This record gives sequence, structure tokens and C-alpha cells, in this order.
Amino acid sequence: MLVRKKKVHMLLLKLDISKAFDTLSWPFLLDTLHAWGFDQTWRRWIETLLSTTTSRIILNGQKGPPIRHLRGVRQGDSLSPMLFIIAMDVLHRLFQKAAADGVLRKMEPPEIKFQCSLYADDVILFIRPHVQEARVVKQILHIFGEASGLKTNLAKCSITPIYGGEDSLEEIVSILGCQVQQFPIKYLGLPLSTKQILKSHFQSVVEGVARKMPPCHGNLMARSGRLVWIKSVLRAVPIYAMMAENLPPWATKEIDTICRRFFWAGSDASVQGKCMVAWPTVCRPTELGGLGVSNLKLAGFALQARWLWLQKTDQDRVWSQLPIKTSPEVLAFFKASTYTLIGDGRQALFWEDKWIHGESIPDIAPCLCQSVPPRMRRRQTVLQGLLNRS
Repeated sequence: MLVRKKKVHMLLLKLDISKAFDTLSWPFLLDTLHAWGFDQTWRRWIETLLSTTTSRIILNGQKGPPIRHLRGVRQGDSLSPMLFIIAMDVLHRLFQKAAADGVLRKMEPPEIKFQCSLYADDVILFIRPHVQEARVVKQILHIFGEASGLKTNLAKCSITPIYGGEDSLEEIVSILGCQVQQFPIKYLGLPLSTKQILKSHFQSVVEGVARKMPPCHGNLMARSGRLVWIKSVLRAVPIYAMMAENLPPWATKEIDTICRRFFWAGSDASVQGKCMVAWPTVCRPTELGGLGVSNLKLAGFALQARWLWLQKTDQDRVWSQLPIKTSPEVLAFFKASTYTLIGDGRQALFWEDKWIHGESIPDIAPCLCQSVPPRMRRRQTVLQGLLNRS
């Protein structure tokens, strides 16, 4: 995932919060449920589950004595993920409260709606490179850990400077006790960077496809079974990475080579003289004489066009105001496939969207559009353009 370059001095703090659910204080959790509006009956059920759960150790088929869980359900219980998310929401609200009260400075640019990003126990926090903010963050994490039982292991946390902040970085590290990690870093399994993604990060995607091949009995499978395996398993591995970034041509070629060798030879052996038809033909839809194997390049275009569609249709998403990096082919495909119906004109772009009877201004007057500054073309809405004929 490539972050668009904006010269804003900040620090990206990646936190390692304990995800051991058995350390979560259940009185804290019950108070959180009460604040969320859960009635007394529901809270009593949860309290009963948390205070009466037991486990037994089976040794040689014999059950041992019951072990009471003083902290509640164990990690891996079907109830624990949802309760853990409810508890982690308190941490998010603590940082929101600190920003609202001015203890932490609000982030700039204004397109960044949230200072704290949480996905289960994966937490990223954006702060200013100031010593005072580092002390505030450490105090908030301490308060949250004492109240909830979910402590933060600062030794496993990392700080990444974004376009500056190195002057006070050493003092901030001494306060928080974190390690310094430069871009690219991994978040939710994807590389995050302000520069071009390195080849090694895409190589892990290719290796992930190779690991999903049947270890020894691929050549014993019927070709129809190999086709199902390719469609359901091998071609599904890179989809998560393709949603965030285009796979480079060399990575697409290597994945196609793995799938082609497995389909025709049943292993990673040479397929010379074994291919009945060309691989592009195999990747065609069945209606066009192919076998329906997905084309990775076209699938990547479709996945990235979805981000542009959601950006236009769902403004409540936290990333909706951020610039999305897409290839020229994806942008051209999206513009050719969509048009805009004008409401209040706050979301439609005056110079780029097709809002004039299904046409855009570049379609009607391309020479006029070339004289408009690029910044205005990307930002001016229909409401701003039509207001007092500006």
C-alpha cells in the first residue's frame, strides 16, 4: 500500500497491545457494556459466563480437576473476539477525548479523520513529533492497561517517522521505550510505505501461491481437479494484496507460471510439449472458449476500481477524503463506466466527473480543461464551480 506524499511531519506509532483475553478485567468489560446501552439482563448473562467458566486438562483420557478462570473466558472462545473489540473501543475513545480537549493535537491534513486506527489488536497511532505528546500517549496507554488489564508491550512497539521529526526522535524513544522502524512497515499483512514498494514484498505473495500447491499428489489429480484447485485456492491468494496495490508484471508472470505448470504437469516441472492451448486462452471466460481462470491483471483493475466507486458513493468511510493511487488504466476504466447525477453538487467534481448529461467538461471542451490548474481540476466541486458563476 503506497501512502501519497504529503509533507506533514508526524510519527506513526505501531502498538503491541496484549491480546490475551484472559487478562481482560471483566468488571471493566461490564461497565463498558453498560456505557454502550446493554441492559441489565444481558450484562448479567455476560457476568455469569465470565465468572463461572472452568477448564479441565485431559491426561491419558482422564479429566483433571476443574480450573476456574479468574479473568473470564479464554482466548479462542467464540465470545471473546466481540468482547475484545468492545473493550478496545475504549482506547479509541480515550485518544479521541485527548484530541478534543487539546491534550493531543489534531492531525493535518483534515482528510485524516481519525488519529487512531484499530483493527482488533493491530493499532496504529499518528502523533506529532513532540516530547509532550509522547508523554500523553504513554500515560493514556498506562491508564487503559490498569483499567482493562490489556497492557501494552512498549518494547515490541515501533515508531516510524513520516517526512521529518528525527530531531526529537531520540528523546521520544527514551520516553516510550519503543524501537525505531523505517518504511516500509507491515500493517494488516500489507507493506505500508511513502516510497515505491520493494520487490521483496511482492515476492512473498508469489511464494504464498507456491506454498498452496498440493505437496506431493498434484500429478495424481485429474485435470478437472487441478482446475478447481487453481480457481479456488491459487488464484485467491494474491487477491488481498491486489486490493491495495497493483502486482508488478513480473509477479503476475510468476504466478501464472506456477498455475500453468500445475495445471498441465501437476507439479513444478517443465510443461514443454504438454500445453494443449495457450495460457491466455485458459484465462478467458467459458463463454469465450476459455476455462474461466481469472486474469490477474484484469482482476486487479476491477478490485482497485471498487475503491474509486466506494469513494464516490460512501463518504462516511474514514479514507474517503484521502487521495487513492490508481493506475491510468483503472482511472480511465472507471471514468468510462460511470456518470454522475447531480444532487447538491458537494461530491461531484466540476472538471473531471461526467455530470453534464453523461459527459464531462474534458469531453466537451478539452482545450479549455488544459488551461485549468491540475489542483483545481482534482478538487473543485460542482457546487463551488456554479456558485456565483465562479
